[in-house]
Amino acid sequence: MLESSDLRIFQMVAREGSVSKAAQKLQYVQSNVSARIKHLESSLGTSLFYRHKKGVTLTATGKILLTYSNRILYLLKEAEAALTAPDSPRGSLSIGAKDSTAAVRLPSILARYRKRFPEVDLSLMTGTTEEIVSSLLEYQLDCGIVAGPVHHPDLVQEVIAQEEIVLVSDLETPPVRRLRNLKRPLFLVNRKGCAHRFLLEQWLRDEGIPAKFMEFGGVETILKSVRAGLGYTLTSRTVVQESEMDQAVKCHPVPEKYSSLPTVLIRRQDVQLNSTLKSFLEIIQEDYGKQT
Repeated sequence: MLESSDLRIFQMVAREGSVSKAAQKLQYVQSNVSARIKHLESSLGTSLFYRHKKGVTLTATGKILLTYSNRILYLLKEAEAALTAPDSPRGSLSIGAKDSTAAVRLPSILARYRKRFPEVDLSLMTGTTEEIVSSLLEYQLDCGIVAGPVHHPDLVQEVIAQEEIVLVSDLETPPVRRLRNLKRPLFLVNRKGCAHRFLLEQWLRDEGIPAKFMEFGGVETILKSVRAGLGYTLTSRTVVQESEMDQAVKCHPVPEKYSSLPTVLIRRQDVQLNSTLKSFLEIIQEDYGKQT
């Protein structure tokens, strides 16, 4: 019989790709984690991991079990929240957000939510739209705020803002009408999976311009590098304004085809909208309603 405690250990080992790292995260003795995994494999009559020098990797059977484990553990968490206080937000809320949203909009939203509902334990994961969608599908998040549209049969999306997209340069750059007018441009981008990067790549392909990218880990570093004259970036005007960089860089309008991206809130279709998540959605709508 599968025990939820064993599934939690299995899930953590799978995520970390290492028994020792999983033991640290769970604050368990490593030998205990190893023993529980071996017991789980014995009871199921199959190997769940390939062992190698760098850690562990899921077998085909392990991947199947991880899919069910993610769902089972999330449903247990959902059931507990629904039964202990159905009308009062409490428990945990895991939120995913694209880097730019996390940097400029979420701090005030999270602070307001925390003030209203101190019983809720908040956690935030930042990443690209692609990473947030993947984590949500694996039941690692309750909701995500990403660049849309997002098309997936297991997800529900709600447009919360239409973002104006601009090309950003240093203040000395003259007006830019077409990318081909730039001389040997270097584009500063987030890692792959970022919607703004995808839009820029599409624009470059359409104009037949070879791309030369420099990859960064966050929007604030990108904007500061643009200000210094290192290169150009494509992002939303809101990000520039909320980063208080609108007087330090220049925003150029872009062709209509690339000039707008929706920001959407996504969640799993098969997950009940409990009071904890519902109250967060209400604050999100309040905030974006004021700023857009």
